[in-house]
Amino acid sequence: MTAKHYDNYNLYPMIEQEVEQFLSNRSSGAGELALQELQLIKKLFKSKLNEKHIKDFIKQCSDYFPQMSPILKIEEILYNIPINQQNINKIQNVLLDKKYIEHSQFLFSKSVELLTFSNSSSIRNVIDYYSDKVSKIFCCHSLPLGEGKKLNEYFQKKSINSTLIEDSEISNYISQIDFILIGTDAITENFFINKVGTLQLALLANYFQKHIYVIASKSKIVNTDRLDLTKLGQYFEKIENKFVTKLIT
Repeated sequence: MTAKHYDNYNLYPMIEQEVEQFLSNRSSGAGELALQELQLIKKLFKSKLNEKHIKDFIKQCSDYFPQMSPILKIEEILYNIPINQQNINKIQNVLLDKKYIEHSQFLFSKSVELLTFSNSSSIRNVIDYYSDKVSKIFCCHSLPLGEGKKLNEYFQKKSINSTLIEDSEISNYISQIDFILIGTDAITENFFINKVGTLQLALLANYFQKHIYVIASKSKIVNTDRLDLTKLGQYFEKIENKFVTKLIT
């Protein structure tokens, strides 16, 4: 799918290109994508685009990313109320919640080595905050899309000691780590959604008796009936909460 539906909305070419790039993004996490969507909504609002067309765009974003609860949250909040600056600020406050950083403090009482999977802005934020307590990070490549490479590059630019490893090598490194940190795209009462390969990692963590923590903002929490599991596609999967040590929000 492309963003070509938006041609008849008379968007400025720059915004049309940004919309197309956003809808084709398959390497960013749910929180990061939701903030990108919000920035586009702001641009559309400032351009005086008809409110119905902005809401059509919001609905299209949910259709493109049906497994990402922060994007569903934008639709849930903005779709049935006026598009104005006050309501845009309301959803922005929801998306920018970072209480999970404070709630992760117990993990970093000493210097730690850890393993990550995929690419998550929540994980980046936590590691940035507690970087003085992180001695080593093993970033799983996270195939087939390879988002872990992007996360590893981010840590290296921050001068955080990190190494990219192949997913098939996890069992070779898992004995060295203190715990595993992963993000998520959606959390329900009984399960969460994340990139394919997460369930395999969770099962390995249980086998090797390693703690595995899911880090996410409260915008990731969604009612089960809001998610259509038939639309997860080949890159996402459902993982039961019982397979992880703790969900930290």
